[in-house]
Amino acid sequence: MAIKLSKRLGIEADIFDYSSEVGGTWHANTYPGCACDVPSHLYSFSYELNPNWTENYSPQPEIYAYLRRVAKKYDVYKNLQLNTTVLKLEWIPAMNQWKVDYCHKDHPEQVQSKHYDLVVSAIGGLRVPKIPSQLKGFAGTVIHTAQWDLSVDFTGKRVGLVGSGASAVQVLPYLQKSASHLYNFQRTPSWVGPRVRYKYSSFVKTLFTWIPLAMMLYRWFLYCYFDSRVFAFTHPRSYLVRRVTKKFAASIADRLKAAGRPDLAISLMPDFAIGCKRVLGSEDYYETLAQENVTVIPHALDKIDGQTLYSDGQGYEVDILVLATGFDIQDHFGDLTVIGKDGVNLHDLWEKDSPKTYKTVMISGFPNFFHLLGPGSALGHSSVIEMIECQANFCTDRIKDMNHYGLDYLEPTAEAQEKFTSKLIEDLKTSVWVSGGCVSWYQQKNGSVNLWSGSVTSFWWELKRSSIQDFVQTHEHERKKLV
Repeated sequence: MAIKLSKRLGIEADIFDYSSEVGGTWHANTYPGCACDVPSHLYSFSYELNPNWTENYSPQPEIYAYLRRVAKKYDVYKNLQLNTTVLKLEWIPAMNQWKVDYCHKDHPEQVQSKHYDLVVSAIGGLRVPKIPSQLKGFAGTVIHTAQWDLSVDFTGKRVGLVGSGASAVQVLPYLQKSASHLYNFQRTPSWVGPRVRYKYSSFVKTLFTWIPLAMMLYRWFLYCYFDSRVFAFTHPRSYLVRRVTKKFAASIADRLKAAGRPDLAISLMPDFAIGCKRVLGSEDYYETLAQENVTVIPHALDKIDGQTLYSDGQGYEVDILVLATGFDIQDHFGDLTVIGKDGVNLHDLWEKDSPKTYKTVMISGFPNFFHLLGPGSALGHSSVIEMIECQANFCTDRIKDMNHYGLDYLEPTAEAQEKFTSKLIEDLKTSVWVSGGCVSWYQQKNGSVNLWSGSVTSFWWELKRSSIQDFVQTHEHERKKLV
């Protein structure tokens, strides 16, 4: 977002980041095996393609290095305040500005304030580790995959792994190789298909370096292929999806049979539609679960007593507990307080009613406030980087509108917001994310869904089709340029 503001509008934005370095989730998640489940050449910025990706699904260190390299190239560090906690955003109507309260995370008592014409929330959803209450109180060592401790030695230890999502699938092989015994507690199994990972040859990297058009065409192919998959998610009862489901189920059974544990197929076969939860990929997941030093417990973890984990009435004593329980994304802003017009608290507003937005980015009653990766903008089938770029372009386009029309501030009308949100909810009703028979982080506790209802292309077009009539008309007495 900061790069878009600088390149398209010449605006140098102040950036506040809680972490000690740029990178977001790729800075926070350092567990062994951490990687992206979207192809590297698609999981990158369109204006900063990388010909030197080493493999098709790059590991965390490589993605993290790419993001830092981009930040350095575009001079993002110049206006970046790291290790900083933003405490409160409050709209000041007399100034038509946002008051931002913040502090250095090592000195929370020293709160500072600044005023800004515009605020963009780009905090994302994958930042607050989810730790269920029944998993607290373990007497041994506890590690969440999002807060990995590299000093912990798993060699010869009894390890309990809670979860069956992406981080559990990725960290499992590492734990199995190190632990004397690994207990994997799975409340609900995931659909995990075979994934072929391969290295890019020096020839391919050289080709992409010297002929950028070849790399662009390759990226375009990946974009079209992954975006076309949305049909399966929005038409879960189609013949195509039934075929894919049968192939996935057969693959799970065949892999477990080949690994000598066909009995595990019953426990590891999902009972919900494919795509209802994120579809995962791994070349060695089921083979690892079939190893002699691994026990699969197909039930939720009920309680903890000392170092004993209880599930379905049976106890399992472990030395180390690894939580691959994902993130708490029900509250989009966490501890950040956002106060809009008339003193309305955004957290309370969305708790009372399902989250409503205009084009997934703006919120009625919160002028000059843009929220990236908010409700309705996550994806279940392609690269979220594309969604972020669409939203960033939307933000800069709206700022251009403010300058062009000489507006005091920009705020979507309640009617425009209701129209957009209602259509999004209606479009999602027949999707697998709503009707697939599972509970996942895609869904909010109030029944709404965090995902976009269609393709990335349709999202791009939706955000392009914005009218000034969708906004509250507030003109300045004297026109000025926003800075």
